[in-house]
Amino acid sequence: EGSIQAYDKLLKRGDLSSKARATVSNNLGFLLALKGEQLEHADELVNEAMEILGPIDDMLDTRAVVRIARQEYDLAVEDLTLAISINQDPIKHYHLAKAHLLAGNDKAAQKAWSVALKREFKKDLLSLLEQKSFEDIEQRLESLRP
Repeated sequence: EGSIQAYDKLLKRGDLSSKARATVSNNLGFLLALKGEQLEHADELVNEAMEILGPIDDMLDTRAVVRIARQEYDLAVEDLTLAISINQDPIKHYHLAKAHLLAGNDKAAQKAWSVALKREFKKDLLSLLEQKSFEDIEQRLESLRP
């Protein structure tokens, strides 16, 4: 809660540079998505950040996390596919696997999970908030492996 309030307070200030505002908006959107709160607002925040800085890979990843929370799995897959074309970060591959898994696309989920593991994905790379739901997703992904 404290982080959300701190980010909100920062966004209300008039002296933030546009880059700082984009970063704060992106971070707040990510936090709200992981908590499953104010998902419409989270989407608006990330889109605002992307209007300022453009569709950079980390913001595409954040928007995908928001879209996963909103159960917009196809849109999340689109964002993650673009993000991965820019940066092969293992977290982005994990998020792609999660989006496919939750959409019921087991084959694509298994493929993305394999790539995440090859890129040395580990639970510790995730934020503490995201680690809470990881075991369930990991179990489901592991059950798909041949």
